[in-house]
Amino acid sequence: MGFDPGLNRTGFGVIDASAKSPRYVASGIIDNPKASTKDTHELLAHLGQQMEQIINKYNPQYCAVEQIFRGPYIKSNFTLAMARGVILSAIGKVGVELHNYTPTEVKKMIAGNGRAGKEEVSIMMKRHLGLTGIISEDASDALAVCLCLFYYLQAK
Repeated sequence: MGFDPGLNRTGFGVIDASAKSPRYVASGIIDNPKASTKDTHELLAHLGQQMEQIINKYNPQYCAVEQIFRGPYIKSNFTLAMARGVILSAIGKVGVELHNYTPTEVKKMIAGNGRAGKEEVSIMMKRHLGLTGIISEDASDALAVCLCLFYYLQAK
């Protein structure tokens, strides 16, 4: 299971890694209906509740979470760090093995280029999983993180 952290929208992806090739299971977005509020604690609480439900639904053996990209906007980085903390807490509650990957590591593993754009990563992620159709950017990023974990585990 992989996650692309965000306070208002968190992407998640689930693959079956029991075979030599990854198999798509599910993906989606945890949309925060409280996004219009400025009450960060309510947004974090909602994210935590949704994370627990999704983790319990899919019962993953491993989880991977994308690390925070150090952007120029300090307030956004803090907000993203808080959301990531809630995600890590939800994973920690169930005791699942956790892996962390930087955006550059994910891009390099999936697209072969650590500076690949989101569209290129999405195209390559679909190729790796044999998917067609539209997948949201957040869910696509989460699946890419999930694939990064799959290939890491295959190499072990």
